[in-house]
Order: sequence, then structure tokens, then C-alpha cells
Amino acid sequence: MHIWPCFLGYLRYIRPNSISNNSKNISVEIIIFDFIMNKRSTETRQQLISEHDTLSFLIWAQYSKLFNRLLKLEHAYCGALYYTDLSGHEITEDMVAQLEKSIRNILTTDTPIEIVQKKKSEMIEYFAKKGMADKVGVLKTIVSNTIDCIQCGNHIDYILEPHSVDKTRLQIFSLKKYLNGFVVTFPSLTNLTEASEWKEPKLLQQMISSYSDFIRSTGIDTVSKLNEIIFKNKFEKLKVISEYLHDKQIADIARRLCDNFEHKRVITIAGPSSSNKTTFAKRLELALAACGHKTLVIEMDDYFVDEKDSPLDEDGNMDWESVDCINILVLAERVNALVRGETVKRRKFDWVRCISVDSDEEMTLKPGHFLIMEGIHGLNPKLLNALGQDNVTPIYVQPTTPINIDHNHRFPCSDYRMIRRFIRDHNFRNFPSRSTIDIWSRVRYGEMVNIFPYQENAEYFFNSALIYELPVLTMQGRLLLAEASVPTDKEDAQSPSTIALNNEIIRLNNLMNLFYPIPLDVVHKTSCIREFLGGSDLKY
Repeated sequence: MHIWPCFLGYLRYIRPNSISNNSKNISVEIIIFDFIMNKRSTETRQQLISEHDTLSFLIWAQYSKLFNRLLKLEHAYCGALYYTDLSGHEITEDMVAQLEKSIRNILTTDTPIEIVQKKKSEMIEYFAKKGMADKVGVLKTIVSNTIDCIQCGNHIDYILEPHSVDKTRLQIFSLKKYLNGFVVTFPSLTNLTEASEWKEPKLLQQMISSYSDFIRSTGIDTVSKLNEIIFKNKFEKLKVISEYLHDKQIADIARRLCDNFEHKRVITIAGPSSSNKTTFAKRLELALAACGHKTLVIEMDDYFVDEKDSPLDEDGNMDWESVDCINILVLAERVNALVRGETVKRRKFDWVRCISVDSDEEMTLKPGHFLIMEGIHGLNPKLLNALGQDNVTPIYVQPTTPINIDHNHRFPCSDYRMIRRFIRDHNFRNFPSRSTIDIWSRVRYGEMVNIFPYQENAEYFFNSALIYELPVLTMQGRLLLAEASVPTDKEDAQSPSTIALNNEIIRLNNLMNLFYPIPLDVVHKTSCIREFLGGSDLKY
């Protein structure tokens, strides 16, 4: 019997005798997930990933069966996946209804969803005959001669991540017509028992649409195509164009800020973890200076409340990601005083005593200067209202996934950022990669509560994605994942949390192995990539 490694973490949910030892076809029946578990746990997030991936397969397979056409997974929007027809045809309301009916029929009948093993050569031949070069290219990166696959009826696809076949849980989804295609929503860390409510993210849609236009212009929209130009050593032009796009975006934002300087001198920069907020802030400073405006920078973290006043999360732990951790009253008083031309004390948070104190240093916002504040709460209405919304320009920073793995498998943006973070934590914070990966579910939960709901408050956005970044990160990333794969002496090797963490590391390693590597020395010295790998000309 063989089970794809990431399934091992789910064995405690499998009913006895549901796996046949005598068959190569493995039909796994998973008991309904125990949602008393911590929403911030790796186990919970892995279960959600497995459900999302199975539903994505069913959507792809049933669309092909019903309409004899292929779907393209375009993007993820705030927990929803946006699909279009690969050939460009509009997907109508009626087609969405037919698709949902077909999927629900599978989930409410005895139609099997199976996890099976196939020979790699067999799957390459299968996809080649169907003209799916994007999938053939992915299979090239897989070393094993056997491939774990998911199958329903006559449709089959390879497995890159764990897949759930718990039909009760899989029924929790929603399909809605959107633009030229449709969106599908699922349960999330913040709501484990219902499909997330779909709200059109206008700013994020604009941000992603703009980057999609760029990706289409390059002709490189899948891992297979990216690997091809890396293999042929033709990625230099792509690298230069990608970095120039960042320069152009930052210059455009700086110009608009300068045009409105008389009305708005305060800039807040927000975004989820490892989004390049720091690099963006530093490059924006340079762009503003080139326009004749210097900047004063305030670190929002220096305005944390004292530890004794810190809010607690639902588990009774200090919730450092809550907006109530910021002393908004004091911060707003200082900022507004600076805008009026007054001199104020620079505040510092003492991380040893966990208290916020005024230093002896004084600061003044000089004429012609902007004030920049970087922090995860830069879009929060509590802060913006305290500062005066008419006086502030909020900017949102986040990388969208640069390219898809293939036309129906995405590389999740959250995984993209997690890879950035565990590399940076190792290089600059002396924090083990295993520990970073372990806490990531808690980070994600905090983002969903404290950042993503306020994206639309941003006036401008910066997409920090670089199409060639993951091949650069993969060189050190694989090394760190290898080191992280062994549990520490303090862990119980057989505990559910340790097994889940091991499986998460395997999952990430499998994703990173899809990319052919690019050496770090080709990366520009002011590139966003340098924030995580080092060697930047910018001072952090």
C-alpha cells in the first residue's frame, strides 16, 4: 500500500478498513474533521487545503465533462478562486448552475473519488495526447517513476498536495458567476463550517488584473514555460522587465503622492507577512526624494501597548496582531502634532521589558517632508479615523502568485509568502525554519482577521511579486526545508501536531521542487527578493 506522504497526517481521521491492502487503488474515507481544534493549527489549515484541492479537481473535471472545454484557474481573491474558460469563451450563469449541480451529484451519491497510483510515463503520454503541455512540463520535475493521482470517472489528474475525499465536508462550497467566469468559495480558518461570503475585492481585482496583463505579455504563465526559459538560459530579459515593472509602479505611486502633497503628507503602508512592506517603503523613500520630497519614518510597532495591557486571543494568549495592541491614541496625537509642525519625542518599544517608552530623541516633520508609517494595521479604520482619513494615503502591499503551476493548479500566495518568511527568519532573525512553518497558521489567521478585511481602504497598491522569484528562493529554500524536516528533541514525534508539521514541510518541498533554480547573484541589488536573501544595497 502506498499513500502520498502528506496523507499520513490524516490517518487518524480515516475509518478502519477503508484502505484495501490488496489494491493499488486507494479509496480513502475521512471522518468529519473535528472543528473543536484550534483554528490557528497546522492540522486545521492542512485539512482545508486538502478540501480546496479536491473541489478544484472536481470543478476542473466536471467542466470538461459537461462542456468539452478546459478551465483556467486565474487567481485567488480573498479566499475565493476565480476560473475562466481556457479558450476565452464566457461562462454563463446557466453553465455555472449546471456545473454546481454535477459536482453536488457526485458528492451526494456513491460516485467514487479515488486516490490512485500511475506510472509517470503513462501520465506523460496521457497528458501529451490531450495537448496539455503545461502538465507534461510539471511531470518532468517529479523524480519518482510513480505518480499519485486523483480520479473521478474518466477524469484523472496528478496530486501535488493532500486531497480529502470526505464528501460531507466537500459539500461546503459556493459557486457564483463573476466577470467572464465564476468564483468558488470554501470554508476558511476564520469560518470552518461555512463557505466564505463572496465580496468583490475591487482594489485587489484591479491589482491582479494589471499583473495578469503583464504575465500575458510575457507568454509565461505556467511553471512549465518558466522552467523552459531557465533551462535555455533565456531568463535575463524576463528578469529585467520584471524589475522595471516594480520601478515603474513605485515611481507612479511617488508621483501621485507628490501631486497631492499639500493635502496628504501622511502615508501608511500595510500588507500581510512577508509582502515586501519594508523594501517598498525604502524604495518609495528614494522615489519621493527623486521628486524633491524627503521622508520621516515612524515604526508602528514602537507604539505597542505595554504587555500588561495587551489584548488576549480566544485561547488566552497575547494577541500581538490585534489592532488593539497599538496605542492608537498616542500614535495619532504624535502624528497630528508632527503634521502641525510641532516637535515630539520618538517612541521606542522595549522588547526586553515589553513596554513602550519615549526616548531622548526628538523628531520634527520638516516642510516638504512626507511622514511614512509601516505596519500591518495601516489600513485599519480605527487608525485611519484617528489620524483623519482626509490626511492619510493608505497603501496596500502584497505579492500575488506570479504564475500558476499549470492551468488548474495554482501556487498559493500564502505559500509564496511563507517561503519568503522562513528564508528571511533564518537569514536575519536567527529563527528556525521549522518554527516559522509551525506558527504560519496563526499568522494566516491573524491576517484574515486584521488585514484582509480592510484591503479596500487602500488608495494605492503595490504588487511585490516577481515572476522569476520562486526559482531564486528555491535554492536556499530546499536546503532549509531539508534541515527543518527533522523534529526537535522537544517534540513528540508521534503527536498529531508534529506529524502535521512534518507533512507541511514535505508539501512545501514538493512545491519548490517544481522550479528549476536561478542563482542569487543575477538578482538586482535593490530587488524585493534581497529583503529575504540578503545582499541588498538598501539599508534595513
